[in-house]
Amino acid sequence: MVASVAHLTELVGKMIEDGTVDTAIDLTSEDSGMVVSRKLHAVSGSLCSSVVAERDARTAAEAAALEQKDDDELVELDGKYVGKKFTTLTLVGRGANKVKLEESFVVLKIYWEEKRKVWFADCVEIDDEGEIPAASKTPGGVVRGKEIIPFTLEEMEKDIARYEGT
Repeated sequence: MVASVAHLTELVGKMIEDGTVDTAIDLTSEDSGMVVSRKLHAVSGSLCSSVVAERDARTAAEAAALEQKDDDELVELDGKYVGKKFTTLTLVGRGANKVKLEESFVVLKIYWEEKRKVWFADCVEIDDEGEIPAASKTPGGVVRGKEIIPFTLEEMEKDIARYEGT
């Protein structure tokens, strides 16, 4: 009897490998913000058939192929521009009635437009304190789409220098 218990204990030990499964139960509490997760047990690879092993390998290869990869240039530009503030100078009016109009913006997002082959920045106008006005946001705090103004990165270079110089 003792020999069969030892055999079953050894068998169960071989069947279960802690920490080898990607599947996890997320028990994150929204109230406390504490993240708790638990890895589920998996059957040992040595106890699986070749069909299961091949399927698992195919699934892992497909998942790796579908995994998004960061664009190095986008990551660099994102770090350089997102959150930057700049001021544009525009002459409004005609002839002697021309007036300089200064508008300040903050960069929200950088993206590549394939059609024109140029980098753009989605920006929103900011107030004198350098904050996005409440009227430009939804009640949930998201910037309204109609408030977003696209600029090319080339347009922004001298304007960022001007803002940071003041």
